[in-house]
Amino acid sequence: MCCAEESPYALVGVGEKKRVDPQGMLERVYRYPEDLEDAAERYMGREISLPREPKGIVVLGMGGSAIGGLFIRDLVYESYGSPVLVEPRMRLPRYVDDGYLVITVSYSGNTEETLRGLRDVLDRGISPICISSDGFLEKIADRRGLVCYKLPPGLPPRVSFPYMAVALLSIFENLGLSHLDELRRAIERLRSVRRRVFESLSREGGSEISVDAAGEGGVREHIVDIVCGATPLVYSYTPYVSPGYRAKTQFNENAKLHAFYGELPEVNHNEIMGWDCWSARRFKPVLLRGAREDEAMRHRIEFLEEYWREIGARALEIKVGEDSLLAELLELFFTVDALSVVTAIRRGVDPTPVETIARLKKYLAEKIPPGEYLSGLLDA
Repeated sequence: MCCAEESPYALVGVGEKKRVDPQGMLERVYRYPEDLEDAAERYMGREISLPREPKGIVVLGMGGSAIGGLFIRDLVYESYGSPVLVEPRMRLPRYVDDGYLVITVSYSGNTEETLRGLRDVLDRGISPICISSDGFLEKIADRRGLVCYKLPPGLPPRVSFPYMAVALLSIFENLGLSHLDELRRAIERLRSVRRRVFESLSREGGSEISVDAAGEGGVREHIVDIVCGATPLVYSYTPYVSPGYRAKTQFNENAKLHAFYGELPEVNHNEIMGWDCWSARRFKPVLLRGAREDEAMRHRIEFLEEYWREIGARALEIKVGEDSLLAELLELFFTVDALSVVTAIRRGVDPTPVETIARLKKYLAEKIPPGEYLSGLLDA
């Protein structure tokens, strides 16, 4: 049972766990505050040796193992003096050399693309920091004496986000950016809002987390739209890019739905024209907003809201109030994760398995034996 006194399934009104969510994905989302607190005890305050002023930070990872990099990039966008890059590729840009700090992330430790990228990192004479729960990445770190943050094993990679995020906060703490006090306050804020967020996702819930740009219905009505076939188009802007992209990937993995992400204001210069097509009515605008929204961005959003009303596109707007940026980001992550899991359950699909991804990995393992890209990596 979840840490909470009340069942998260009762809060969202979807029945019993065993029937709708046998592996407990909704419980994992609900316990975000506890996972963050556990991660803080594990990682914050850990002292590691880092270059004093790296040219930049590169987070190397794929899928659910890369989202922490997007999160930390948003968080330090205006507070850290060097670029933070998130690389989901198998090779780094040519300009990355041993003056950069590279953080290699693979929850399983066996992600082929990341291990290929790691070879490239090591060939350039860079000693990366590793974040992993197990697998080849942890073994390579141990053999080569690399700093490694050990994640709790046995979780779907996307569920480990609270641990990955705090591990990255710990690394930046060693670079002189401490977020420990903000993290503690953010955890308490999540504890105070999670019941309200879950209730607003229920069949009978209101619209506390949503400002409905169509002027009608609560969050539950938007979930019905998605369940009935509307494809989510998610929009956000700096510094809320990472939860916007997270919403897209969580709809993909949890709800087994196509979903797409666009960043404002760029989408206003191209993608906005797609709403002129009659088939645009098949899409659901999902807009993420925070307190760090300047007037220039507000006017652009107000135009979109008015336009969506004109064409009959009901927009789901998820907005967090004034707080630290860390608290805002974590609340948005929590909310979109919960939204995607409830959408999955309402669709009658188990949110946890990702069978097609597993099938792809099996196919690739047959075509590309691990020895092909691991050769020499495990040498001390």
